[in-house]
Amino acid sequence: MEETVYKRSDKGKSAKTGDGSEKLKLHSEHSDILINKNILIGRDRVCNCRLDDPLVSRKHALIEFISNIAYIKDLGSTNATYVNNNPLKPNAQKRLRKGDVIKIGKTIINIS
Repeated sequence: MEETVYKRSDKGKSAKTGDGSEKLKLHSEHSDILINKNILIGRDRVCNCRLDDPLVSRKHALIEFISNIAYIKDLGSTNATYVNNNPLKPNAQKRLRKGDVIKIGKTIINIS
């Protein structure tokens, strides 16, 4: 007979919940960046993740780190941000998980 485990119990707190709070990294051809803060992606000098690509907007996308979960948001870019080949609507958040593939301009970024 299986035992019911409640989230608030000691067993529930110690069990892996699969809530996506594991450490995620952006992995591209040029660098690896741990996602543990907000990351601005684009061509502008103020971006944490600068991409030298004419298809990328100055401030193209933002990865937000909210309650230990990473989300990506397209900032109204000209050429869209794609997650797993699906374009994001401007300013709509999409949760990131291991194995996701982000395409911004010609750049492919893997989430590991």
